[in-house]
Amino acid sequence: MADDIAGITDQGKIDGLSFDQVVGGDIFELVGLELSDEERDQLATKMFGAIQLRVFERINSELDESGRADFKSTLETGDNNAITSFFENQNIDFTAITAEEAAKYKIEFITFAKMIEKSGGTLADILLELDKDKK
Repeated sequence: MADDIAGITDQGKIDGLSFDQVVGGDIFELVGLELSDEERDQLATKMFGAIQLRVFERINSELDESGRADFKSTLETGDNNAITSFFENQNIDFTAITAEEAAKYKIEFITFAKMIEKSGGTLADILLELDKDKK
């Protein structure tokens, strides 16, 4: 897994950060984003939602039509045991997929933040503008 994701970057590094630093580090600290606890919680919730969506889209893409229908109906039950059983029966490693998608998300987020920084802006400014547009 690490080699596949690290291959997205320049020989496994993002602006001098190793794959292990990216995956194991606090994303807000890695991009130098200083937020209040409330702002941090709100952004982390949005990030978690984005990662969760990616995970479910990936699982969906790996299933055939019948499997997708079963997956949807299993999710709709809200029964964690049924969902876990579904993953086991379909040989889906939910933990591995989630870790991979989270690592990809972090790499993309950090890359985006570094691009903004190199263009003279800050990620905080961009996030504030995005938030204003939603209000």
